[in-house]
Amino acid sequence: PPYVVYFGFLIPFLVSFSMLLLAREIFRDHRVIVFVLILAAFSPAMIRVLTSSCGVEQTAYGFFFAAAFLHFIKRPGKSSFLGLSLAVLVLCVSLDVVFLHWNVIFIPLFLTAVGLIHDRWTFNRMKKAFASIPVKQWIILLFLILICILPVGTIVSQGGEIIRPTIGAKTYSISSFKTGTPLELLAIG
Repeated sequence: PPYVVYFGFLIPFLVSFSMLLLAREIFRDHRVIVFVLILAAFSPAMIRVLTSSCGVEQTAYGFFFAAAFLHFIKRPGKSSFLGLSLAVLVLCVSLDVVFLHWNVIFIPLFLTAVGLIHDRWTFNRMKKAFASIPVKQWIILLFLILICILPVGTIVSQGGEIIRPTIGAKTYSISSFKTGTPLELLAIG
């Protein structure tokens, strides 16, 4: 069944891989990186994911963004910009209620922490990294971001009763409704 693969293998792999990428950008010692992966593998979130995704997938997307951002600042160029762009676009596609519980808080705090860690050095590095990419590519990324958030923006702009718990004679409880994520779509599709 697709959900067994999704909950039991894909989400744990996604979280572990995102933690590996982030740990490799932050730490140099391989023992520390292995320790981070062990902590991620046995974290309460990984155990809980066996019963429900509980936003762990969106957390992984936030970690992918953090790793891609650090990589882009350290080694600016086309390939690191592509990685950052893909991470941002996946974040935009996964925009839902669960996103608001983690990434809306994590991403600004992460960017603030990066800016405060080395002050001048980090600021100059970020300026250099952002300047290394032509304006045209930033505009293309902005256009793609708008396309990715268009479905969510359309739903929110409709206002009113977005979720209808009654369809014909059938009534559903609000807790039975769940938003999809990119990985979930691929697992079931």
